[in-house]
Amino acid sequence: CLPTAFVLHRRRVPGRAVLRALVLVPFVLPTVVVGVAFRALLAPGGPLGFTGLDQTTTAVVLAMVFFNVSVVVRQVGALWNALDPRQTEAARTLGASPWRAFRTVTLPQLAPAIAASAALVFLFCASAFGIVQTLGRPGYGTLESEIWVQTSVYLDLRTAAVFSVLQFAVVLAAVVVSGVTAARTQRALRLRETPPARLTRADAVPVAVMLAVVALVVAPILTLVVRSFHTRHGWGLGNYRLLSTSAGSGFVGGSTPAQALEQSLRVAVDATLVTLVVAVPLALLLTRPFRSRAALVAQRALDGALLLPLGVSAVTVGFGFVVSLRAAFPELAASGVLVPLAQAVVALPLAVRALVPVLAAVDPRL
Repeated sequence: CLPTAFVLHRRRVPGRAVLRALVLVPFVLPTVVVGVAFRALLAPGGPLGFTGLDQTTTAVVLAMVFFNVSVVVRQVGALWNALDPRQTEAARTLGASPWRAFRTVTLPQLAPAIAASAALVFLFCASAFGIVQTLGRPGYGTLESEIWVQTSVYLDLRTAAVFSVLQFAVVLAAVVVSGVTAARTQRALRLRETPPARLTRADAVPVAVMLAVVALVVAPILTLVVRSFHTRHGWGLGNYRLLSTSAGSGFVGGSTPAQALEQSLRVAVDATLVTLVVAVPLALLLTRPFRSRAALVAQRALDGALLLPLGVSAVTVGFGFVVSLRAAFPELAASGVLVPLAQAVVALPLAVRALVPVLAAVDPRL
């Protein structure tokens, strides 16, 4: 990912804006869709079925790399673009090779962003339930999948609670690492932005790595799109015609995909409204310039605590809602309110992270 961040943020390449957007696509896909896309790519009969990677640990790792590549590229690339290139140029003038200049000058400056993005990737991988369930072989379990199995299959809430506490401890450790490195990254990003330079022959290796990353991003999505046009009777739009019927869709619940889409949009709108109502005041609180040391410590603690739902997956959040709210307020669960509330909890860290830089850039004199 580091060579990709370098090329997309420090070099002028044709279609750079398109490539940046393309690298971002996997991150906005549901993990179940990512898993299905890789199954279509790696399963027997798929373009890469001959590799024998279907339902292996390698397939799960590749899917997680696919899903999280944009986190590293955007976070490290933004810092890389803000570094002053004159320091590296001075090292080269003093006789340092390109690799030594990168290792002794650039890499230490990138270390905070690398550590912060690594912590975020760890959080996302720890909660990649859909990828593990779709690509993992039978018996391949993680903390995430075991919480779901113990809750939904065995109805063993005590064991699920133990797994949830273990996952929470792991996530808390990652949040501490991310919080420690975030402040250093923000200070480094205050440097001036450097315009991208032209490609040279020395950039051949980073460009090759970037192309490999782009291929990793495009291949599963393209395979999934192509497979959607393949029906039992050949190529055509038959699969899309089945979307309007409940009998042909294969939905166990009996609802049509159109009804499922309508329900998904309704829940998404409700979750978005709840998230914004909570995220805006929190973002204002996090960007307020406190003078008291105690207030600053509390502000930093709140900032770190808001990262916890990012690593605690929807399965764990849903389990928490089931244990805490559903038993006490059964009528609330029957109304369907818990679904958008749980999704709002998961989305809250992302909303706050998106609002904080914007609010911090507003002139307080306004």
